[in-house]
Amino acid sequence: MVAEVLACLRCHDLAVEKPDAVFIDGTLGTAGHTLAMLQAHPTCRVVAFDRDADSMEYARRRLSEAGVLDQVTPVQGDFRHAPQLLQPFFENQKSEPMGVPSSALTARWWTPACRSIR
Repeated sequence: MVAEVLACLRCHDLAVEKPDAVFIDGTLGTAGHTLAMLQAHPTCRVVAFDRDADSMEYARRRLSEAGVLDQVTPVQGDFRHAPQLLQPFFENQKSEPMGVPSSALTARWWTPACRSIR
């Protein structure tokens, strides 16, 4: 499944085309897909959602051990509520976090299709 996700997201291509890409991992779990994205695209950032606090703590440790935690923004909650969950990141920072304009937090942007924030 990891190979399919990386192909869908075009991580390898985007590493050259868009070195500052931001990807969404809607189900962080144990961070397997997030780690794979960061290995395929070492300069990207990942916003990773999970509802389970224990899973997120495990994932944080795993990402920290891999030396990539600083490239991940973990968000506790269901990614279906991403616009609301991410709003505090925009309200608390003068600059746009991760290069994502607040206008990107719209219903049309949050589709289940494979894509990166452009």
